[in-house]
Amino acid sequence: MSQEMHISETYLSHLFKRETGLSPIQYVIHCRIGEAQSLLMETQLPIYEIEERLGFGSSCHLTTMFKKYVGISPREYRKHFITEKIKKK
Repeated sequence: MSQEMHISETYLSHLFKRETGLSPIQYVIHCRIGEAQSLLMETQLPIYEIEERLGFGSSCHLTTMFKKYVGISPREYRKHFITEKIKKK
């Protein structure tokens, strides 16, 4: 993108962060974690399959990043939403 815009990668990163509040890599991670949240709530896919679909190198990496951004593990997150669905019935 920086080549197409004729600016340096560093400057593009600076502009991106100024506009979004996140660095480009943080933005990508944020999007991937959001998608993981959706898949955990809306599907019964195994966590390892979600990790593969979203390009995390391992389930440990997904779990580490998920805990960092969400505060709980993917397994705990899914369990929480299953419990909430049961309570609503």
